[in-house]
Amino acid sequence: MKCAQCGKEFEPAKRRPNQKYCSEQCRGKAHWARKKLLNPHSPKPKKCVYCGKEFEPYRSYQKYCSHKCKDESNYRLNHEKILERAKAYYAEHCEELRAKQKIYYITGKWPKGKLT
Repeated sequence: MKCAQCGKEFEPAKRRPNQKYCSEQCRGKAHWARKKLLNPHSPKPKKCVYCGKEFEPYRSYQKYCSHKCKDESNYRLNHEKILERAKAYYAEHCEELRAKQKIYYITGKWPKGKLT
């Protein structure tokens, strides 16, 4: 039997003699193709905000072409914010941290609480 989506030959499962597609991926692609044909207002192709690749969004507000691009973009944004916060904290508490380091090097134990 031929797959209705990709045209590849496949053997249908015994439980599904009327199977039209060779895999779940082909079935999903056929579903989205039908959905686009039925919906005249389907979103136009967009460029991925992270990698710049052109893709066809499932939603009109979709910004990324894949979960991978979304996750990497969010990681970078959050990582930059964390670094900024750490630099600001260090700039504020620089003298205290240096004093604690000196105590640590001398005694071998990190001091608890604020130094006065």
